[in-house]
Amino acid sequence: MAASLTHPLDLLRTQMSLRENDGVRTYSSLVRDLAKNQGTVGFFRGLIPNAMGIIIYKGFGFLFYENIYSFGFAHGVTSNKYVMEAVAAPLGSAIGQLVGYPFDVIKRNYMVANRKVSLKEMTAILVQRNGGIRGFFKGFTVNLIKTPIGNAIAFPARRFLNEMTHKQHAK
Repeated sequence: MAASLTHPLDLLRTQMSLRENDGVRTYSSLVRDLAKNQGTVGFFRGLIPNAMGIIIYKGFGFLFYENIYSFGFAHGVTSNKYVMEAVAAPLGSAIGQLVGYPFDVIKRNYMVANRKVSLKEMTAILVQRNGGIRGFFKGFTVNLIKTPIGNAIAFPARRFLNEMTHKQHAK
């Protein structure tokens, strides 16, 4: 739901970064140009692969995070839940990123495409243009560094806040 609300802003940011040299200098002129040439639908180009990628990334990320977290306690890796969080969160996040990243690549290419293309056609174009499956992972290394670090902080903080909230409600 949130992705569908913020997607047009992501599209505008992506378009703005690429179109500075073709006369589009302000967000208002970009909005007018997109609305005139593509209609309202143009603001949501790439939303489906974006939503698919988010669902897959978050789903796999949480699945592996919870399994790694539980495995660590079950096998005596550590008894400190925050240490286990700091291990499980980046690993789960990295696995989620690996599985979901190709959808992000497809989304970004949809956002900069100059014509309507189907998901199947966009995928074929990317495979052909980038020399196979490797093209779906361009830029992945930066995400592999950035996202697990953020999740190593966010996941333990979330668990800590949930525990504090439950303690407050139990009183």
